[in-house]
Amino acid sequence: MINILVCFKIVPDWDQVLVSDWENFSPKLDLNYTKKIFNCFDESALEIGLRLKFAWEGARLCAVTLSRGVPRQFCERLYAAGYDEIVILNGEAEFNPAAAAELLAGRARGFDIILTGAEAGMADTGVVPFLLAGRLGAKILNRPQVEDLLSLELEDSAPVTAVIGNNSVSALREVSLRSRLAVKDLAPAVFDCGYHTVLPLLERRSVSKNCKFISIEDFLPRLPEILREAVAAPKNSAPAGFPGVFLYSDADRGAAASFAASRGCGLFTKADAVYQAGGDIFAE
Repeated sequence: MINILVCFKIVPDWDQVLVSDWENFSPKLDLNYTKKIFNCFDESALEIGLRLKFAWEGARLCAVTLSRGVPRQFCERLYAAGYDEIVILNGEAEFNPAAAAELLAGRARGFDIILTGAEAGMADTGVVPFLLAGRLGAKILNRPQVEDLLSLELEDSAPVTAVIGNNSVSALREVSLRSRLAVKDLAPAVFDCGYHTVLPLLERRSVSKNCKFISIEDFLPRLPEILREAVAAPKNSAPAGFPGVFLYSDADRGAAASFAASRGCGLFTKADAVYQAGGDIFAE
């Protein structure tokens, strides 16, 4: 029997977060006024888990989340869709991917394939799946499509961790009221695991831009001087006022791109109306 585990997280609907809260964002921000939803990548993983279960005869499908409580309707929907077991690790590990991976690994051992979303939560570090795989000694499939997983041949020696990103399967199937009523007495298993959240200091950088527009006729006389500074500049750096490489035709794009990369500069074409560097904006 193949055992499938899907890690998921319930998050605020970020589209409902007030502009003022985005501007003053902090780890302690109260977002209880927003609707709660499945993290988008986790929702893909949850649906892919169902497809694997129904494609692999006799497979058992479980879901696990690290959270301080999960609204009943989320668990009800998963049971109604076909999940055999749901585990809630009652705790927190925001901004602490190592702790999150360790807690999830404690429940993931013994499973043949573990599906996780590519990233989730406020931090969006994207490292938890890889730390989890490391703790399990699992092979990693990074951002596979559902077709890749359906054709996967699992080995007995090592589990597989599939990191689900943008996928052709993006939404969890809807379930009927009849299906919900049939599972209304099922409850998730809950295990207390403590508070492991790290509260980093988040600072928003103050950005100001000073711009001026100049014509190409004004710019061209400066071009020899700018190019001389560029050639003399250390590799991977650009002199002040050197915005990048102007490209007037596609014929020399390769050489221009190589030069720009070696100097840490941008590459711009005539189609680029405006670009900025060193406080100046140059335009055709």
